[in-house]
Amino acid sequence: MAGNTWTANKFFTFMRTIKKKYESYKSKLKLLFYKHGNFQKNPDITS
Repeated sequence: MAGNTWTANKFFTFMRTIKKKYESYKSKLKLLFYKHGNFQKNPDITS
């Protein structure tokens, strides 16, 4: 049982790390989509 608890703790720590990385990645993506959206509003810039 102690082994299972250790595995669970390790797993939750891993998930927390992934979530933090995902949050920062998501904000970067949001910035990219925002810039891309601005380009779509002004198509003459891209062409």
